[in-house]
Amino acid sequence: MRSGELAFFSKYPFLAHDRHLEGIPSAQELINDERYDEARQLGAERVLGALRGIGPKSKGTGMSWLLSYPVSRVLVSSINDPYLIRRYALMEAKQAYAQLLSEDDQVLGAIAQGLGLDARRSRDYRWSMGFVDYIGCAAGMGGRWKLANRDLAMGRVSLTKHDVCRVMQEAVRRRIERELPLAIPPTVKNKLGDSAQSISSELGEMKQRWGPRDGAGRGGGAGSVLRLPPCMKRLLRMVQSGENVPHMGRFALTTFLHALGSSPQDVVALFGTSADFDEERTKYQVEHIMGKISGTEYTPPSCETMRTYGLCWEPDELCERVKHPLSYYRRKRKFVK
Repeated sequence: MRSGELAFFSKYPFLAHDRHLEGIPSAQELINDERYDEARQLGAERVLGALRGIGPKSKGTGMSWLLSYPVSRVLVSSINDPYLIRRYALMEAKQAYAQLLSEDDQVLGAIAQGLGLDARRSRDYRWSMGFVDYIGCAAGMGGRWKLANRDLAMGRVSLTKHDVCRVMQEAVRRRIERELPLAIPPTVKNKLGDSAQSISSELGEMKQRWGPRDGAGRGGGAGSVLRLPPCMKRLLRMVQSGENVPHMGRFALTTFLHALGSSPQDVVALFGTSADFDEERTKYQVEHIMGKISGTEYTPPSCETMRTYGLCWEPDELCERVKHPLSYYRRKRKFVK
């Protein structure tokens, strides 16, 4: 493989895994041959970094880094957990986005074509994308990404370069998520057993943090999922599944979890599955809401406010007797017991 190809596909490995590239070992060689120990180690770091919401510690444009991509796909497929698959796809897409921003227009257009997107740059240095492709990627992103908030002419949506890269990020995320899990033979699973076990253990700890358990409100952790009002259960499910949650929904969930004693670190980690997750921005917003920065601790919205913003979903009988989500949580305790 020529050095130029190696550098390109190391940055965008999702465009390489279905190609027959010179110098790429077979799957069996990659998993069993000691020459690829570094690639296997980097592959495990790639998955762990995705799970933690941070980029891998080691990366580059060498062959080991390129080969770590198929290794990471095998590891994720071996564990075959939907939450892990979403986290992994999101992190790979975010890494691609960071690289796309620095590409020239010709390369960016070629990558868009490789993703099946009709994106072009016009003579006035503006970009545009066919509205069908745009809707297919941006439909769940909300806010300024809604088609109603975009200039549309002759079936094409006008975009900046940054916008094109962001839409391409979503296309990469969806492609990777759609391709996984792969069918992994038992012999391969056994060979990667130690790495898979390490990742599974960390995944289990992360899930346990947000799984059903008893809590005591302030200072008692995240509380019990069994006692959450329907609105908060729905918001929590949306966040954990990577769905787009409106701003008011994020505010309501953050203040509610804070009232139950959740730490800023736990809430930031929870929002890590969001497609537009920005760790620094999320950390700032969460700490601001919790009073770490502003000095003002915001309280959860009342049931009336939740209804006003369209966030009251599937109210049950207890909902009819309370006026605040926290009141629901406290009164639900005796029923759960």
